[in-house]
Formats: sequence, structure tokens, C-alpha cells
Amino acid sequence: MYFNNDQVNANYSEQYAEFSGAALTLARGAQPYLVYLRVGDEQFTYGFIKRVPDGYPLVNALSTDNVTFGVRFVFRAYYWNSTANLTRIDIVADVANAIAIGSHLMIFKVRS
Repeated sequence: MYFNNDQVNANYSEQYAEFSGAALTLARGAQPYLVYLRVGDEQFTYGFIKRVPDGYPLVNALSTDNVTFGVRFVFRAYYWNSTANLTRIDIVADVANAIAIGSHLMIFKVRS
């Protein structure tokens, strides 16, 4: 998920924790992945976009996957290295046909 048509991964900072079976994976990177779904898995993701006090947009996401070997949980956070106002959100996949039929994206605005 990119902001304002900025599809340069180096402009985003990411950190995540993945719990899969008895394994724990912690990692950091420069990619704006809201979700990473393995082929054949079923997933549900909650995501929040907020602006932190220093002005950067931050994404928090919690994903649960029903995978062939059980359940996988992923806690993910990333931010865009810009304080510009968000005027556009791009949802993209890095492989063809990755956003499947039956996928849903719902966006809500918090009223102040």
C-alpha cells in the first residue's frame, strides 16, 4: 500500500513480528507491505493509518492466516518518510492476479 503515488520502497520503513506455530520471526525493512499472503492461504487483516505527532503517516496492521500447518499471526508497522498530506492510497500486488475475487477493502474515516 503506497501513499500519493510514491512507489519507491526505499521511502518507507517497516518492522514486523510473525508468530507461526512455535516460531517467532522479527524483521525490519524498507517496504510498505500491509499484508503478505502465501499461495493457498486464507487471511484476515485489520489495518489502521494514523499520523504520528512528528507528522509521518504510520500504518499498523494485524493479520491472521489460516495456513496449512495451523495459524499464523503477523503484527506489522510501517511509515512513509514524508510529512505530506495523504491524497492518494495505492493498493498494489507484486505478482499478477494476487488480489483475488472475493477480496474486500473497507476504508472508514474517524469523525472528529
